Amino acid sequence: MVLYKVPIQTIRQYQLSKSIHFDIQALLTTEPDQSLPQWRKLYHQIKTAILTDKLKADLRLPASRELAKQLGLSRNTIITAFDQLIAEGYLVAKQGSGTYVANISPDQQFLTTSTHSSKPAPAPLNLSQHGMEMGAVKRANFNQTWRYIPFQSGLPDLTQFPRAEFAKLLSQVTKTAAIDQLDYNYTGGLKPFKQAIATYLGASRGIICQPEQVLIVSGSQAALDLTARLLIDKGDDIWFEHPGYGGAHSVFAAVGANFHAMPIINDQHQFADAIKSCPHPKLAYITPSHQHPTGATMSLKHRQTMLQLAEERNFWLIEDDYDSEYRYDGRPIAALQGLDQSHRTIYIGTFSKILSPALRCAYMVLPPQLVNPFTAASFNAGINVPNIIQLALTEFINNGQFTSHIRKMRVLYNERRLTLLSAIDQHLSQYIKPMSTNAGMHFAVKIIHPKLQILGDTQIAKHLRQNDISIRALSLYGLTPLPPSQQGLLLGFAPFTPAQLTQAAVKMANIFTKLCQA
Repeated sequence: MVLYKVPIQTIRQYQLSKSIHFDIQALLTTEPDQSLPQWRKLYHQIKTAILTDKLKADLRLPASRELAKQLGLSRNTIITAFDQLIAEGYLVAKQGSGTYVANISPDQQFLTTSTHSSKPAPAPLNLSQHGMEMGAVKRANFNQTWRYIPFQSGLPDLTQFPRAEFAKLLSQVTKTAAIDQLDYNYTGGLKPFKQAIATYLGASRGIICQPEQVLIVSGSQAALDLTARLLIDKGDDIWFEHPGYGGAHSVFAAVGANFHAMPIINDQHQFADAIKSCPHPKLAYITPSHQHPTGATMSLKHRQTMLQLAEERNFWLIEDDYDSEYRYDGRPIAALQGLDQSHRTIYIGTFSKILSPALRCAYMVLPPQLVNPFTAASFNAGINVPNIIQLALTEFINNGQFTSHIRKMRVLYNERRLTLLSAIDQHLSQYIKPMSTNAGMHFAVKIIHPKLQILGDTQIAKHLRQNDISIRALSLYGLTPLPPSQQGLLLGFAPFTPAQLTQAAVKMANIFTKLCQA
């Protein structure tokens, strides 16, 4: 009898090869997220089984064909999951031998059998002081879904977005863009786009600037955030409209600004209150062409006063010109920036209200001395706009489609504005009174019925929302509580048809009647 000495490695391989017949399905007990693709579900199950030691180190897994049969999956699904696990080091592929469970070190085995049944205690928040202050700022509900029901404000009519024209331009510029236009953008915007914006603003808004003063950013909120971070230190004083735009308030509050109110009374800014409260602010935030939320337009006299105060008291002016293109009685009012001889105005405009918020494109016109720091900070913040979008918008402006679209939308929105004013006059005149209505995509109304004044605009808005009328109270925009005589509601009309607006006005009248009879 001859005894053959068999190498131990051969015995080990034979023993391991027996694992090809084990029932792997019994070990894959973790319930994956059912929304995931099949390969990702299998990946998570095998990974968890390895990390919880159900699949032991050096164990040979069934071949992809065999495993596909066991699990009722396609072979491609198995291969894709295996490839991902191999790439991440959970499995090892041995040519001519098979696929094995990797030898995971103990410190990598961070999952336990309780991982999916109970959540571990959260780690300490450990934010910076600035981070904690930002978290404490009251701001919009980030989980909120826009509801396209009257009278939601802040929305253009997105059904009118020129899809075909813009798609054609995107295709065109993608084919013809120069190599350097496909590179990173270090200059705060492409030069042709800056030139197009400067030319347009000069003709339509009376802006005086060189293309180099234009900074392209990913939205007006990004422009405000950049401004706040570069100009405001914690504890700095600012003048702020009262009531005023909540998005701007959140940004300046996050950097620790002290607010001093410029009340909007009888459609005009009251500077005396701000001067008395704070003679020398660091900046003033204003929406002079269409005050948000009251709709007031700052008169030429008040604009000149504002500029004089800024020069005498050495503060910056932030001119937020968010929807000035839509003026229905006469031409749009010239921007404050064009009247500024001392280079203290930072002008902010956006394409969100004209075209679509999805473009994520806005612009700033900066005083020359601020161009370099703002450009550097915008690049660091990663708020640049994709070059392809800039190139398409450049063509859209230069070929005249942009101004044509504005004219078209101005006619459409004016029709809807007049429809809503007529419906208010017919059904709601005893309850509310429109304030400034000659510009923008919304207007505010004062509450004039005594019983509704007692109830207050916040409660009224709550009742209306409960009845599927999307509306905001002016009190939400106040730095301090608004007196009953200044309370009101914000009515958006731009994205709604005349029929929708009329029906909503009738519905609102019925709700007001019930509230007044209660």
